[in-house]
Amino acid sequence: AAAGLKIPVHTGNASDFDFLEGAWIVRHRRIAPGGKDWIEFPGTMRHHRLVGGVANAEEYHIAIPGSPYDALAVRTFDSNARAWSIWWFDSRYPALGLGTPVRGGFSGDTGLFFAEETVSGPPGLLRFVWERLSSGRARWEQAQSADGRNWLPNWTMDFARA
Repeated sequence: AAAGLKIPVHTGNASDFDFLEGAWIVRHRRIAPGGKDWIEFPGTMRHHRLVGGVANAEEYHIAIPGSPYDALAVRTFDSNARAWSIWWFDSRYPALGLGTPVRGGFSGDTGLFFAEETVSGPPGLLRFVWERLSSGRARWEQAQSADGRNWLPNWTMDFARA
């Protein structure tokens, strides 16, 4: 790992994301440019199971004020490693493609996914946390860390079944 950081290993099952099947209303909270204030905005998401459940995709409409866009999350499950890989594709930056995935899985109702991140600034870690809150609610959080111990959240999504 970059700068000696170790990415924790979390295992999962092919059914980990089945709870997201269908349509959702999303409330986004994101750190605004400049890095201090949070902004909130609406969105939608539709989740599809694919390839017999070992893959899935989510189509997002993100209604960020002044520059709404569409995005796609793609996940694949490696049954040998018992781990998911999650890629993000953003219509604003199509030339970047799918990029580097975060990898991990669930323990109970919480999923942890990690990747090395070297896009801006010194090497660090990126973490996604997925939480199954109920049959009609879920939560996602993205955070960054320079040391793997101290995490700075920069985006959350609260999901309610449409």
